[in-house]
Amino acid sequence: MTGTPQLELLDFKNPRKPKKTKWRALSRWHQSTCVLTTEAWSALLSQPTTLEATKVEPLDCRTALQMLPDDSMALQFAIGADRFPSLIVFTRQQLHGLLADMLDMPGTEWPEVRRFTRAEESMLMVTFQAMADAISDAIPGPEATSCMYVEMFDKPHRTRLYAQVDDLFVAEIKITSRFGEDTAYWLLPRIETVELIGQELHDEENEDRKIHPHLISLAQRIMVDVVVELGRCEISMSQVSKLSVGDILVLDQSIHRPLTAHVSGEEKWLGKPIRVGPRQGFEVVKVITD
Repeated sequence: MTGTPQLELLDFKNPRKPKKTKWRALSRWHQSTCVLTTEAWSALLSQPTTLEATKVEPLDCRTALQMLPDDSMALQFAIGADRFPSLIVFTRQQLHGLLADMLDMPGTEWPEVRRFTRAEESMLMVTFQAMADAISDAIPGPEATSCMYVEMFDKPHRTRLYAQVDDLFVAEIKITSRFGEDTAYWLLPRIETVELIGQELHDEENEDRKIHPHLISLAQRIMVDVVVELGRCEISMSQVSKLSVGDILVLDQSIHRPLTAHVSGEEKWLGKPIRVGPRQGFEVVKVITD
């Protein structure tokens, strides 16, 4: 009699994560973008500001837009060959903080929130373009992807860039400056992002396969240490201090069980001790596969 098949419960309000390889690639893209942006901004700002990748989650469009702060502004980027839209949403106070650091204004209190002048928007565009370059260079894979800063606009929670039925990836970014901590949100359309990362991973795998034969030959000539473990035991420190010539340690290894040989801490072969002339040897009786 066969058992009843188990059905997987699907939550249609919360989109599922992509496959593990692509999910890890997306997380690496998130983290690397924050690191590269922090480095680029260090040359533009008078005070240190750090960006830290916190979490990424798949959300439906409506839920993602509802979680954005009311008093926020969005930076729109066009990513990849298809130039799909991506948003990074900052609070207004964080953008004013960036501007204050560019102008080297004194104080540790958040600057007053007001409307930016055209000159101030032009100054901020330098930091936005640096973020676009970071997104481009941070993509997993052998080559950078295209990323272009498009514009800044307010009320991103009302945007119509994404259809209400679309799923998004929402990556949170913790920003720490002299004024305090704040959170930015990076919105990426799910389908286009998974496709882009998939292309990059495929290219990366193809590059890995194209290993020069000279490198293979060189790797095969590298010497490695092989360690054969006879056995182990545990004794107290008081016993250690009393050990002397002629004492015997009883190991956990049975005389009927094969010994294990390691390379760089990984078990590779099982075998038995043999004599090779005046020296001890190790005869392989089984190869340990992953």
